[in-house]
Amino acid sequence: MDDKVINYFSRKAKNYNKRRQKGILGWWVGREKRIILELLNPIKGEMILDAGCGAGYYSLLIKNIGATPYGIDNSPKMIGEVRKPGIEAGIIDLEKFNLKIKFDKIICAGAIEFCKNIDDVILNLKAHLKEKGFLISSFPRKSLLGFAFFYFIYHTGLRLNYLVKKS
Repeated sequence: MDDKVINYFSRKAKNYNKRRQKGILGWWVGREKRIILELLNPIKGEMILDAGCGAGYYSLLIKNIGATPYGIDNSPKMIGEVRKPGIEAGIIDLEKFNLKIKFDKIICAGAIEFCKNIDDVILNLKAHLKEKGFLISSFPRKSLLGFAFFYFIYHTGLRLNYLVKKS
């Protein structure tokens, strides 16, 4: 992930989760949350990696359910937000990390598309899964909302690496 992305999200860290719960973005995040939590199905006692955790939106939900989240993100300010409610988190590059820990499940919602070496991210995430573990990822696809997101990000000065074709 390049410095431009890290700086952008560091500037947005304070109140990031609150801002994402308003308006059309709030509707979208709520929709995504229902789907992700249903698929993730956090269970008390599970260790779940929140890769690209941002300010810890999913980490806090996972913690409140009773599972143990661990957040990683490139932005020191975002990690500062994650740690406020007592969630363990580290400033780590998704493209090149080794926590030497295996997780029951991994969530990566809204981070992969900002990475330069997507294959490296996927391999790193896979290396951190227990044998029967699984990864849930969320990223924009070729759709009206995907292009709206792409357009919004384009006007921030950032660039997405790809949009996934709808299957």
